[in-house]
This record gives sequence, C-alpha cells and structure tokens, in this order.
Amino acid sequence: MLHFLVILGLMFVAYFYLSSKYETDNIYSGMSTKTAKKLVAERDNVVLVDVRTPSEVAKGTIPGSVHINVTGPGFSEKVKELDPNNVHIVYCASGQRSGLACRKMHRAGLRKLYNLNGGYASWFD
Repeated sequence: MLHFLVILGLMFVAYFYLSSKYETDNIYSGMSTKTAKKLVAERDNVVLVDVRTPSEVAKGTIPGSVHINVTGPGFSEKVKELDPNNVHIVYCASGQRSGLACRKMHRAGLRKLYNLNGGYASWFD
C-alpha cells in the first residue's frame, strides 16, 4: 500500500509539473522590444500592460501603457475590462511578474498575450 501511495504521489507531482510547463508554453510568447515597438507604431489594437507596483510606476513607465498591478487587489477584475480582441504586451521589471500576469490574463479570457523580453528597462535601451 505504501508503494502505491508513493507512486501515486510521484505521478501527481509529475502531472502538475508537466501541465504547468505546457500551460506556460501555450499561453503567451516572449516578444522582443524591437518587435513590440514596431507593433505599437503600426497597429491600433496593441496595448502595453504595465503590471509593476505603483511605486515602480511612479519612477517611470512606457508612454501609453495601461497600469494593472499584478500583485495588487482587483487585478482579475481590471483585466476583464481589457478588450480580448486586442494584442496585449505585458511587462514588469524583469519578466517574472509579467509571466504570472499573462497566465492570469489567459484565465480571464485574453488570448493574444506577449511577455516583453527584458521588461521595462529594455524599452529604453
């Protein structure tokens, strides 16, 4: 019985590890700053989403960005206000929180999601 529980536990862990990897790989893609700037300049349906904290945003933001703090209250409700037909390029300082935000945004029904490679600082390099 103990062996059965150990094997079942390992299968459970493997399933969730693999499913979370699969989920991340299919929910959003990374996007270079060069490509993001080109899309913003050429298309009207591209929205930059800044998911950093208010104190980070106070130090500067990419012009035209929508700010929705991924770690703050009401993130999911605010995401539901975004147009699902738009392309959303999500950024934070480094890419960790924006990845989390993309997963949450996907659960809210958004499908055209991109994580800005290099985060906020890459826009100004």
